[in-house]
Amino acid sequence: MKILITGHEGFIGRHVFKHFSKMHECIGLDIKSGNDILTCELPTCDVVIHLAGLAGVRQSVNDPDNYWKNNVDGSRRIFDHASAIDARVLYASSSSVKQWYNNPYATTKRVVEYLAPPKSLGMRFHTVYGKDSRPDMMYQMLLQNKATYITNHMRDFTHVADVVSAIDLLYNNRVCGIVDIGTGNPVSVIELSQAAGRALPLKPVSGEALITCADPTLIKSLGWNPTKHVLTQIKNDIL
Repeated sequence: MKILITGHEGFIGRHVFKHFSKMHECIGLDIKSGNDILTCELPTCDVVIHLAGLAGVRQSVNDPDNYWKNNVDGSRRIFDHASAIDARVLYASSSSVKQWYNNPYATTKRVVEYLAPPKSLGMRFHTVYGKDSRPDMMYQMLLQNKATYITNHMRDFTHVADVVSAIDLLYNNRVCGIVDIGTGNPVSVIELSQAAGRALPLKPVSGEALITCADPTLIKSLGWNPTKHVLTQIKNDIL
């Protein structure tokens, strides 16, 4: 199989590309290496794993047009190309879609789900974390002791290794529609901060869901189970 992986130099993309390259011919496209999916040549392939796009709820509030261009227009081009070559598509969505009206990022992900081709699969990732996650994510800021405050949010933290195993399972099962990828067990940011040994002030933040929680019924019915828990993992990673 020839697999096109967009956003293959991003946090999740790096792990996905490394995993699938062991078994398949993989082509990576990423703006970091000069391949903007809005303008670059798109190769023929059998499957597309579309992970490219702008992430971050709070940043999207200040730059909604750029989020629309990258997430919606970029995805539309990938979807049109996949349809033209009859390639199967697995694409990144987000837990934010469940309250899509809260911020521009969530809105773009909701629109992407509507634009997706028939028989594609939207993967609603829930707060993916890991030791090499984005520097603006709470998990990474706690590891680096760069967080200046915490919130009262609860998040369904899902380790990137578990996300990769879920994508592999979905790829091999040819599931279509929408699937939640998350543990189904939210953890509070306060607990996470305590597990990291950080004492930080609490700050109210608007524009985000108070609690995010996956419904893992479908993914677990295929044999997937998370192997890592965020409170244990942050203690291991911080050492």
